[in-house]
Amino acid sequence: MSTPAILEGKPWQQQGLALIAQLADEGKPFDAYSLSQRGLEKPAHPNHWGALFRVAHSHGLIEVCAIHTSARPERAKGLCRVWIGATA
Repeated sequence: MSTPAILEGKPWQQQGLALIAQLADEGKPFDAYSLSQRGLEKPAHPNHWGALFRVAHSHGLIEVCAIHTSARPERAKGLCRVWIGATA
């Protein structure tokens, strides 16, 4: 799979925030695995996922809309938040 133009040449957090903004604008629920499916590489440490979504939430881009079991294979069906674009 080729790298989407939105990701090219940017640090991981900037890539993630750009994808989160794009997904938020689409108005559909999404989780962290959705970013991976759109081409975002795994971060240097798994905790970076939480920090990325915390930053996006603090900037008013997204809000929690649900919790579900993760589809990410390495998460072993652990619970994760589902996000949607903020309606502020």
